[in-house]
Formats: sequence, structure tokens, C-alpha cells
Amino acid sequence: CNTYEDDFLEIPELEDLDGAASGLIRLQEIYKLYPQNITNKTSLNADEAYHVGWVAHEERKFQHAFLWFLYSLNKLSKNSVTTEKELLYYLKSSAYWFGSLPQIYFDQNL
Repeated sequence: CNTYEDDFLEIPELEDLDGAASGLIRLQEIYKLYPQNITNKTSLNADEAYHVGWVAHEERKFQHAFLWFLYSLNKLSKNSVTTEKELLYYLKSSAYWFGSLPQIYFDQNL
């Protein structure tokens, strides 16, 4: 970072990323969009989509979180920091909390 530091380059803080994620979630909510519709021109990678899903999960917007985790799972690659196991856990958790997954399946290990 020090090599490329100048007055115009600032690496976003986590709160900035959380704010951007919340904005995407609001767009999804207001316009009834799926993640692939929101990211049509500028596709997010698996890790970026996971972060949006995580923010939605933290905001207790589980249906939106589920869709972002599913989008992230479809974008998963060898270069992703996010793991398949992690995504499956959050997919299961989101589905349970918005009422699409019975308790018995939620309690089972991945």
C-alpha cells in the first residue's frame, strides 16, 4: 500500500463495505431483485457476494441473505477465500430463519 499511496487512493474501511452491502440489500428489497440482476454489468466475486449475504444475515434479512449466499456459491472458485462449507452453513441458517427449513434439517451437520 505504501508504494501506491497518494491523495486519491484510499482502501475502503470495513464500515464502507458494510454500507455498500446494505445499499445493495435495500435495492434488492425495494425493487424485488435477485443478486444476478443487481450485479448484471459488474459481477461480484464469491467473496464480495458472501460479504453482502453476511451483512443481510446480520440485519436479519434472511431471504435476501440466502440469495446472496447462493449467488456466492455459484461464483466460488479456487481463488475464493470463502469456503463451500461456510456458504452451506449460512445457506442452511438463512433458510431456517426465514422458515423454509424445518428444525430437524437445521440441526444436522453439513
